[in-house]
Amino acid sequence: MERTHPDYPGGGDLGTELPMDDDVAQTFRLLLEADGPVAFGADGLPPVPRDLAKRFGFKSFMSMAVRPGTGAPWQFGIHQCRYPRRWSDEEQRLFEAVGRRLGDALSVLLAQRDRKENEHLLDQVFEHLPNKVFVKDARTLEIIRVNRASEKLLGRSRRELVGQTAEQIYPPHAVPQVTADNQRALATKSLVEIPEEEVVDGLGQRKLLQTKKVPILDDDGVPRYLLSISEDMTASREAEHSIRKLFTAVEQSPVAFVLTDRQGRIEYVNPAFVTSSGYTFSELLGRSPGIVSAGGTAKETYAHLWETIVAGGVWSGELLNERANGERYWERITIAPVRDQAGLI
Repeated sequence: MERTHPDYPGGGDLGTELPMDDDVAQTFRLLLEADGPVAFGADGLPPVPRDLAKRFGFKSFMSMAVRPGTGAPWQFGIHQCRYPRRWSDEEQRLFEAVGRRLGDALSVLLAQRDRKENEHLLDQVFEHLPNKVFVKDARTLEIIRVNRASEKLLGRSRRELVGQTAEQIYPPHAVPQVTADNQRALATKSLVEIPEEEVVDGLGQRKLLQTKKVPILDDDGVPRYLLSISEDMTASREAEHSIRKLFTAVEQSPVAFVLTDRQGRIEYVNPAFVTSSGYTFSELLGRSPGIVSAGGTAKETYAHLWETIVAGGVWSGELLNERANGERYWERITIAPVRDQAGLI
């Protein structure tokens, strides 16, 4: 920033950058080493940088390093263009006092700038968090702020959510537990983790959340806000439920099931296989299904079986097996590959 006389335009008026040559660099070194103003140009004083004198008509100037509370030093200067001037002691004291005041003002302005930048950064982080975030008033437990993920998850705008309490967000049967969890976090002034919370979105669909509640304390250690961070676990809970149903069906099936790894080692058998084979689960785990083979099946059958399995196909046929007590029996078997998401067995 500069203020100039119309007869002596500065770098800002001319739209030019000030060069950083050796003379200018020496000027800055002198300013940084001094504790107050430094005068240039008059007899017996450091010279005005030659290029600046030629370009802008400087005959003399007084300058000082202004050091705000944060960041790098700034330069504060006054330039005389009509004649070389020797600054009086009183003028230098006044100039220094103004420079100190500028330093104080810069400290405030820079601190405000940094605070605004930090607030903006925190706002962006808050808005872009992938999980639902509620900020609640610790006294009323009303929602005072939500992020984008909350709007998306619940299918409601922040205008609809702000000012709401648990009664408007959670189904009636869940409200008492949610309220108790909120109060527990505030009373203990510590993190409370809830493995599963149920909410209902704007379309009436049920959502299952894994939630952490964190009280935000004021300078006196009194809870002022309650931060609630939730991850949508609906899909994973539904997948777990489907897996449990499938596992229950396999466990209770009258048909024998065997699951092996790619090397043919048994990883799982259901109770029906344990019953039909006569072996215990621990005896079968890690063994080859050949443990129940009676050895009476034709070699051509086994050759076709392995050829089909290696090719990733499904094989069905009858094999002669033998129970743990030596009893032999024919069993109709289907062997099929189980592939992962990449299509690998």
